[in-house]
Amino acid sequence: MRRPDIVEDIGQDVFLSAYQSLGNFDENRGVPFSAWLFTIARNRCITEIRKMKKRPDAPLRDDGTLVEKDSHPGDQFERKERRKMLEDALGILDEPFRSTIINSLEGLSINDIARKADCRSIP
Repeated sequence: MRRPDIVEDIGQDVFLSAYQSLGNFDENRGVPFSAWLFTIARNRCITEIRKMKKRPDAPLRDDGTLVEKDSHPGDQFERKERRKMLEDALGILDEPFRSTIINSLEGLSINDIARKADCRSIP
C-alpha cells in the first residue's frame, strides 16, 4: 500500500473484521486460521486499491501500486529487490504452498485456488 497511515487503518479493519467474523471460521474445513486471516487482509487491500483508483488525487500504476508524486530514484531498485526476495522465498517453498501463494497473489479466490488444487472448496 506504500502509505503507513493506510496500512495502519487496513490492519485495524482486518482484525476488527476477523473478530466480528470469528463465528464464521470453521477449523473443520481444513483452512488454517492464518490463511483465513490472510484472505481477509488481501480482500481489504484489494478494496482499498479499488477506492484509490476512483480518486483522482491517488494515481495508480497498472500493477496497482501508488504513483508517488516525488518518487525517489531508488524506488524502482527497491521494487526490484523486493520482487527478487519474494521470488527467492517462493523458490524454497514446497508444493502445494508455493502455488497456493502465487495463485493468491494473482488474485484468485480461495474457492478457485481449492478447485485448481483439486481440493474440497469452501461453500
